[in-house]
Amino acid sequence: MKLIEKIYPDKKLKITYKSLEELEQDRAQHLHDKDPSQLWLAFMDLWNATGASSVPMNKVEEQRKKYFPDIHFSNIEEFITTAEKANHII
Repeated sequence: MKLIEKIYPDKKLKITYKSLEELEQDRAQHLHDKDPSQLWLAFMDLWNATGASSVPMNKVEEQRKKYFPDIHFSNIEEFITTAEKANHII
């Protein structure tokens, strides 16, 4: 969030907070939608809030070296900078 504000100071981002109960209600509400995009967002919110989407960085680094030795993994700042230089819209 702070990085995005640093790169795009004119963007005003809003942080919202929901309880786990509210996040679960969001998931349940969209469970049978024809368009699954809101369900996917609800799942991601739940995973992020519960820590299910996080992985130990030491394990990440270990697997990057083992399985992807010749690949550079960009952080979000590098990704945005590269996209801007290539005139891609973010």
